Formats: sequence, structure tokens, C-alpha cells
Amino acid sequence: MARPVVTVVDPPRPEQEARVIRPLDLVSHALEASGIARLPAITHELVGAEKLWVGVTILEPGATTGPHHHGDRETGVYMVAGRVLLRWGSRLEANAELEVGDLAFVPPHLSHEVVNPSPDKPAVLVVVWNGDHVSVPIGPDADDLHGQD
Repeated sequence: MARPVVTVVDPPRPEQEARVIRPLDLVSHALEASGIARLPAITHELVGAEKLWVGVTILEPGATTGPHHHGDRETGVYMVAGRVLLRWGSRLEANAELEVGDLAFVPPHLSHEVVNPSPDKPAVLVVVWNGDHVSVPIGPDADDLHGQD
């Protein structure tokens, strides 16, 4: 008679447990600027994430992020509600309109801005960065729109 194989599984360490973030949990960590609310969800501070930042951004009607880049971070965007105009390039010369369900990728150091052109509907986006949130504003006095970290 063969002996049964017994597999011993170590219990998960606290940092290995899955975390569920409910929408109402986001509100307590909201960061707001003129016409923009950023709701961090998965960050180092909130859940111990080491290489990931995920949150929800809400752009009120007519709001813009202004020209910026995210340093050496890659950025992923998923449109949940509304529409936005994503502009990018050294002079923001390229653009695309994002609708519900669209995804966008913005490479590191790429100058860009997100604009909600709607006069009456907010835009809701899920934003993902590979690391903590970094945003480098690009001022109007720069020779080109690429800022320095």
C-alpha cells in the first residue's frame, strides 16, 4: 500500500494576503485639486504595494491635468465613465479621444495632459503606475514641454 502524499502549505504572511478595497474606502484618502479628484487605492502606504500604484481619477467637466510627465514610471489608464482627450508629445501635438472601455499606455518621461472636454459630465479613469505616484508639472516657460525630474 502506497503512503499518501501530504503537502504542507505555510500559512500566508500578512504581506501575502489579498486585499479588497471598496469604493467608500477610497474617499478617505482622496487628493483633490481644481476640478480633479485622485483616489489612491493600491499604494505602498495603503496596502504595502512595493511596485504598483492604482487609483481612480475623476476629472470634472472642463477640467485638465495640465502638461506633465511621470518620470521613469509607466502609466496605464482605463476609462470607466465619460470621455477624455489625451494629448502627448514634446508640444502636445499628438492626441486621441478615450471613451468608456478604452485603455491607454503612456511611456516614462512622455509629456502629456488629460482633458475632459464635456461641459456637463465628469470623466472617471482607473490609473496604474509601476511604483509610487510621481507627477512632474511642465511649466509654460520651458523651451519645450519636457520637464526635468
